[in-house]
Amino acid sequence: MKDLIVLVADSQMRAATEQLLTREQALGIATPSFDTKGTPSGMSSPGTSTP
Repeated sequence: MKDLIVLVADSQMRAATEQLLTREQALGIATPSFDTKGTPSGMSSPGTSTP
């Protein structure tokens, strides 16, 4: 079981989130177990339209 599951919009947000959560000493938190999930390929993000 994970401590945290983060839903991200794209690969850049995934990378940023993963980098942030691996800096537990700088954040002053215990090492979290986490997983990042993105939108499946081919799906539009909410609030966007596809022609």
